Amino acid sequence: MQQEGRCPMIGLTGGVGAGKSTVLSFLQENYGFYVIQADLMARKLMEPGKEAYKVIDQLAANKGQYLQILPFHPSTQANSPYRAVSTYAGDEIYINLNSLVENGLLDEVPEYYSETSNVDYDKIRKFKHKYLLLAYNNFKGNDQYDRFLTKCPWVFDYALYCTFASINKSYDWASWPTEFKDYPKYHQVNLTKYTEQIAYYQFVQFIFYHQWFSFKKYANDKGIKIIGDM
Repeated sequence: MQQEGRCPMIGLTGGVGAGKSTVLSFLQENYGFYVIQADLMARKLMEPGKEAYKVIDQLAANKGQYLQILPFHPSTQANSPYRAVSTYAGDEIYINLNSLVENGLLDEVPEYYSETSNVDYDKIRKFKHKYLLLAYNNFKGNDQYDRFLTKCPWVFDYALYCTFASINKSYDWASWPTEFKDYPKYHQVNLTKYTEQIAYYQFVQFIFYHQWFSFKKYANDKGIKIIGDM
């Protein structure tokens, strides 16, 4: 039985043409379910302002209790969150560049507007990479960053993987030359040549997780729990 004063919500996932929109419309019109368009939410994250925080405010105002999200790990195959290249890393596509302006790492970020209602992940990733690189070059490091790298040793491994993937123009490690493919075992690659690239990917993960935990705390403080895909 629905609790008085609470708005029922449901989350659906599925591929293109799976009928999600039809099902959601039916549930919304006939049973009053509250609908959040995940694709639209992802697109709004590219616009000025902290749109994700507005979603939390909207949920709290409607007495919602949960926000369900898809995996946010980086993917190189059809931008599917279920084909990630890491179980720990976060996709830089979700980093809010305007927050980097507020933190003094960027002077300004031009507004990004897509001419389509669909999310073009590749274009967004390219757009954000440009400004993340600028932010990295302005970053001087701090104790919080050092603690993050110490607490999360996987970050170096991921940064190394991304660096090797960039060098070899492929995320398929099995296709890399032997010295890169067998690096974990033989350490034949001179990493001093790639110090800046590795550090950049580490920086990106630091920024991602700093923003993620700030957002999560904001949601939790408003009584909203975040759950993964089921």
